[in-house]
Amino acid sequence: LSELLSAAVCGTSALTVQGTAGTTEDQLKYGWNYALLLAQGPTEQALVPSPVLTAMTRGAVARVEEVTRCLPEVQDALVSLLSERRIAVPELAGGDGAQVHAAPGFTLIATANLRDKGVSEMSAALKRRFNFETVGPIGDVDAETALVGRQSRAAV
Repeated sequence: LSELLSAAVCGTSALTVQGTAGTTEDQLKYGWNYALLLAQGPTEQALVPSPVLTAMTRGAVARVEEVTRCLPEVQDALVSLLSERRIAVPELAGGDGAQVHAAPGFTLIATANLRDKGVSEMSAALKRRFNFETVGPIGDVDAETALVGRQSRAAV
């Protein structure tokens, strides 16, 4: 559902971070092209934006799949990002850092499986920054089969 929503709203669903126990803050924010970093130092050209940072600059939709599988410090980074709607890049601009502010239209969709507690439950602070929509399973096998058949035929 999150993939379809983001594709419908901004034309792509590719701006996605997959949440796992190994997901880092860098995957939410930015990383570096180390060859350029060594050659030029910390420059905008050496900066490798994350899908979230890319969505922020474009005013697009980013997705964090399975947010409860992320460690608490990664979820805390999401709290800051959603509250301030900016990402600081302290390595740029001579130590003062640069601020990347979210363009109008930036939205973050996070998914979680209610039946699976994941690695960490969402904190109350993070929960306050999202609206929740629970999508239950289809209870009737025949209805599900018919739905998949209709959608498959429509896609082809």
